[in-house]
Amino acid sequence: MKRFCLLILLLSILNACKSDEPEIATLDPILPIELDEWVVLTAPQNGPVDAVFGNIDSTLIISQANQLYRTVDKGKTWKATRYKSHASIYGFSVSGDTLNAYSSLLKIQDNPELFIALPKYYSLDNGNTWHERTIDEYFNRPHAGLKKAITAANGITYKIVEQQKTNLPPTSAPYVEKVGLQTSDGRLIYLPEEIGVLGISLDSQQRVYLACSATLCKGQYCNSRRGQIYISKKALP
Repeated sequence: MKRFCLLILLLSILNACKSDEPEIATLDPILPIELDEWVVLTAPQNGPVDAVFGNIDSTLIISQANQLYRTVDKGKTWKATRYKSHASIYGFSVSGDTLNAYSSLLKIQDNPELFIALPKYYSLDNGNTWHERTIDEYFNRPHAGLKKAITAANGITYKIVEQQKTNLPPTSAPYVEKVGLQTSDGRLIYLPEEIGVLGISLDSQQRVYLACSATLCKGQYCNSRRGQIYISKKALP
């Protein structure tokens, strides 16, 4: 009887350990797509990617719907992190060993741009486990910059821009025909596909990361609805 009870206890402990591990979230793994200037990763679920942070060569974290996912094999597989909130995350920042996740967007006076605000959640283990701050801890913390623009170490700012298709029949709605990056030194870099871009970040090597929707065809999903992450192959494209 004692041996039987001990066996049940051991099985319970093993099951508890297994359930505590994040599950692989990728339904049908899609290998990275190599384009001339970009590497494209496919998100694990349907829907756009709201934010991206990290490094493709080590750990990359994305926000999609109300979950945070991470990959350590360049997007071949994704795991859901231990993020227990249902709040959407719009951006990340790092301070020392602390990775912050921002749950709000802020409009400042007459500035049309949206800022990433309120670092309500944080991780101390590179995005694997997340903790929630109290309102007193996060409410007065500074915002993390613009949602759709970022400044590189050399001072050049990259801003997401869109060009709409407007010369259409009266029954057709305008849609985004081209999307790209406008740089503060006067360059315009268009992406090779029609796609919605929701966020931008840089890694330590100054490569650009774009949080995107699935590929679009005249404003509608072409086929797959799974969001994508565009990563520039070289620093500061």
